[in-house]
Amino acid sequence: MTSSSAGAATADVLTDAGWPRPIIGGWPIPWVSHPSNLSYQDADRMQAVLDGPLCQVCGQPHEACCRVFLCVNAENEGTDRSVVLSEQIVLAMDNGVMHERCVRLAIARCPVLREIQAKNALIVLSAVVDDVQRGEIDGRPQLAVQGSAAIIEDII
Repeated sequence: MTSSSAGAATADVLTDAGWPRPIIGGWPIPWVSHPSNLSYQDADRMQAVLDGPLCQVCGQPHEACCRVFLCVNAENEGTDRSVVLSEQIVLAMDNGVMHERCVRLAIARCPVLREIQAKNALIVLSAVVDDVQRGEIDGRPQLAVQGSAAIIEDII
């Protein structure tokens, strides 16, 4: 990847894993996204996140037994905060788990997450990475939390 010392990225190549995240047009580029279109997620990288466990924001691995963070859109779940943790399975948005630093960056800068947050529909869960299950729903790969999830209010 071509980048300057200030962390700027070129729009024609995928970014490297790690920190600081490269910036294009003032936006930090998630590891799974293509720099020319942040809404496009590279299929190979999303599969690596699913197979990982890798962070969708920085692309770095999660250590065994570490806490990870997932974003849930309560509108998509058809529920609200009080019901989310009573369910056995909660689906993560974009099927990605993140480090705490990465979820904070995503919430602060991602326009989609900020829009969901403005509707009071963003739920951030913290779970032990080993409780994040990989599977399929309707033929599509999904990540889900079973067990020790907790809603984290102070991040949002």
